[in-house]
Amino acid sequence: MPNFIQQKHNLNAPKVSNLDFIYQEIAKRMFDRLDYIKIIPDTILDIGSGMGIDAKLLKSKFTKTSIIELDLSINVLKQYQIKHGLLKKIFAGEMKYVCADAVSLPIKSQSVNLVWSNLCLPYIDDIEAYFKEIRRILTLGGLFLVTGFGVDSLQQLRDVGLNTYNFPDMHIIGDILVKLGFSHPVTDLEYITLEYDSIDQLLSDIRIVGCGGAVKNRRSSLSKAGYKGLSDSFNKITKHGKIPLTLEVFYAHGWKDSISLDLPDNKKIIQFRPKGA
Repeated sequence: MPNFIQQKHNLNAPKVSNLDFIYQEIAKRMFDRLDYIKIIPDTILDIGSGMGIDAKLLKSKFTKTSIIELDLSINVLKQYQIKHGLLKKIFAGEMKYVCADAVSLPIKSQSVNLVWSNLCLPYIDDIEAYFKEIRRILTLGGLFLVTGFGVDSLQQLRDVGLNTYNFPDMHIIGDILVKLGFSHPVTDLEYITLEYDSIDQLLSDIRIVGCGGAVKNRRSSLSKAGYKGLSDSFNKITKHGKIPLTLEVFYAHGWKDSISLDLPDNKKIIQFRPKGA
């Protein structure tokens, strides 16, 4: 049964901070899963760290662990540092910040015990390449946790005729983990339904959560008549004065238990063992 979170905003300009609530909610649900996982990491990499929501949670559990916060946006990292007055902590070495592309990590191979990726996938074009890079930097026995939006996300937008991002199926995520050699992969999903007072805020928020190019029909590119038609379509799915928007959220994790070699498709490993071994 869907979990309902009511969304109310009066801001016109889209800001990442507007959607703290959804990142916080999913981060918390992802964090709760650590209660059933035995790991005490020396180093954690938080990919797509944004405003530091996840790092704060992780630090509360792993107080002695070094956390690297990585984000593609240098401005987001700066805003977080200024907002929370963390410049002194940076120089003190308590936290580390890296601005880099998630599919080309400037991090040494087999140097991170736990990689955390919360709602970063909508920004990733090649999921397999991304997961492969994660496996490269994980130590043996290291853990990868990831969340993302699944195929049923934004169904209401498709119902009114809008084109949306092609979200991956949860089972595809599991298949990629297996293909790349992650052991004991686990995937599950749940549904969260947001409620909006206006179309403008709904479309604004969707751009922020990594689906910016997904919704092709926006008010700025529509005629007055076209926008009215879009409004009429949304009115048909409005319930009790609220516009619902469903997100299918999947959670997955897998372990790096062995080292795999990347070989061309027509090559394979030949093992020689002593006779009788």
